[in-house]
Amino acid sequence: MDVFVGIDVAYAKKKRLPLCVCKWQNGQLTPLRIPDFLKTNVPRGSGNKAALGPDAVERFANEVADFLEAWEKCDEFRIKRIALDAPSSPRPDKMNIRRAEAALGDLNISYFKTPSSKEFGEIKMKVLAHFARAGKESNIPSANKLWMLAGFALFQRLMQSWECIEGYPQATMHSLGVAAVHKSKPEGLRSQLQALLKRTRWLPSSYDKALSELKAIVRAPAHDAVDAYACAWLAALEEPSRIPLGSVAEGDAIWIPAPELR
Repeated sequence: MDVFVGIDVAYAKKKRLPLCVCKWQNGQLTPLRIPDFLKTNVPRGSGNKAALGPDAVERFANEVADFLEAWEKCDEFRIKRIALDAPSSPRPDKMNIRRAEAALGDLNISYFKTPSSKEFGEIKMKVLAHFARAGKESNIPSANKLWMLAGFALFQRLMQSWECIEGYPQATMHSLGVAAVHKSKPEGLRSQLQALLKRTRWLPSSYDKALSELKAIVRAPAHDAVDAYACAWLAALEEPSRIPLGSVAEGDAIWIPAPELR
């Protein structure tokens, strides 16, 4: 049995990684519950300060791979594809912007610009200086980008075992025409999940039940659970039902649903 995994990459301290494993069943993309003996093994982040250490994010990536391999063995399925909500690698030093992110800009989709390796080195120096001044981790510089380091490590490790693609739930929702209201607002979350349910055919007429079950299955806050499920749906789409923004050949592509799925 083939399954598909969506990961909403997060590395906040002690935060459980939001991941959603799904299978097609009777035409429905159904989320699978984590086996009881694995529930305590879902990897947790170590925070922005720890993300600067390559050993910490590499260990985290190995824990995620071990967790997924254990689940594969327990439930006797095969992970066919994983979609991660994170950049797959730093921006090349000689490029001002990733090709995928330039494509997002052309579609008026907001995004955080992925730093280059050189820029991450500069960020690290700023963070070290911050802590040298007795600064707190709660206001660490470039906190909105440090989580990407965990994403890079995840891609590097998971690609050794499975096909991995880069997703971006905001772009997915834009493609579905439901990105006008942000998911942080109840009406935005509702419209986004309803759009997903319509296409996955999982509990399409039961928003409240679907949201409740999804939060329990992913074991994450509502917006994280929806993002993880959106990534799982993207992973479950075969080409040409999903199309790339950017350049697949250069390993710089964000995938979105094909227009006809709108």
